[in-house]
Amino acid sequence: MLIDPVADMTMDRFTSLIPRALRLPAPTVLMAALALAVAGPVRAQTPKPIDLVSFYQTDIRALAMGNAYGPVARGEGALLYNPAGLAQYDLDIKIEASLDLEGTSTEFLLDTQDLLGAGTTSEVQAYLDKYEGTTHLYRVQTFHHGIANLAKFSTGLGGGLMDVRRYRLEFQDPLNTPGDTSDDELHVELQTAKLTFGAAAVQMFGGRLLMGVTGKSFTFTDEQTTPDPAFSDLVTQGELDFTLTGDSYKATAYDFGFIWRLETFSALRGQWSTTVFNVGGLKLTDNTTSNQIEIPQTVNVGLSLNPKFRVGELLLTVEVEDVGAAVKVRDRTTAVDYKRSLTQRTHAGLEYGLFGTTTGNHIVSLRAGVNRGQGTYGAELNLFSVFRAAYTHYGDDLGHENESEIVSLDAVHLGVGFGF
Repeated sequence: MLIDPVADMTMDRFTSLIPRALRLPAPTVLMAALALAVAGPVRAQTPKPIDLVSFYQTDIRALAMGNAYGPVARGEGALLYNPAGLAQYDLDIKIEASLDLEGTSTEFLLDTQDLLGAGTTSEVQAYLDKYEGTTHLYRVQTFHHGIANLAKFSTGLGGGLMDVRRYRLEFQDPLNTPGDTSDDELHVELQTAKLTFGAAAVQMFGGRLLMGVTGKSFTFTDEQTTPDPAFSDLVTQGELDFTLTGDSYKATAYDFGFIWRLETFSALRGQWSTTVFNVGGLKLTDNTTSNQIEIPQTVNVGLSLNPKFRVGELLLTVEVEDVGAAVKVRDRTTAVDYKRSLTQRTHAGLEYGLFGTTTGNHIVSLRAGVNRGQGTYGAELNLFSVFRAAYTHYGDDLGHENESEIVSLDAVHLGVGFGF
């Protein structure tokens, strides 16, 4: 198989609002209680823990804002982060197809593309020497979606098809001898997910409460090279050619989302949010190998402020993912599962947009944030929801509370669609 790389108020007024904002409104308490009641006890981790939610929560706008998107969840991002967001606007109809590319190094992506298919022995050898002893992560994602806000009926609808492919390539140097590739191997891990989304949302209590549900079906595969090809073999054959094998799982799951608009923060357009993912949790079995994975149920909570100015609009948002720390992370060395720390489950971000569109985006947007303790930033050009081009740089901590696994990634988004 070939690699397919993939806010204007005075300070006095502002500070006077803070104590009142901290008193959660009764509907917010009810929402949180409902979410926890639905959640129930979390099942014990199976030998293969998978964080599916993080797998597909990869909206380019959200990533630049520290992936703190549940409290605002606008446009197609509502399908991924909080279905209640589909009922956010007076008018929002859009159909779009997009492509996202992401990786730890643009140079590596280009070098690898050059060697797809046949190459010369010297070209392959130079490539392997260059990346010996390093590890690279890559993702390629396509997302076709349509959303509609039916303002007259205070409802929103959405659907989409997403295909995600994530690669991890380890150029292993067992003896740690740079330049000597005689004993080296290339280990490749590939995880893919094909998801189909369907979602609906409704406004209640004069538009203060938004509620939504998403149904999603997916096929998830987890593969790796077996056996790992030796560098010498890759040089001899003059191409990056290897076989991936692994397990495949299918399932259907549901997400519930709630947004409560704060009257005390009317000038700042404050919103609390609660989202429950994969309600009931999922335990999946590969039909061929009988290997099992479990996708835990998780609950996210967040707050956003969205003041408007004479020129532009500011969006501030913070969210804690997986408040019960249900998702375990596997130590790649010891194969022991650990929970993430609070820092590793916290997201915060901001966006400043100019020239707003009906879909909640802006023609020009600048973004920054903190994702699991790591900095993020990005920019986007959105030509009236017809053409979108965005860039994001973000860091992520893939480790657990006893150990960090920091990665730095660049992502590019191109989308073409129709919206009004």
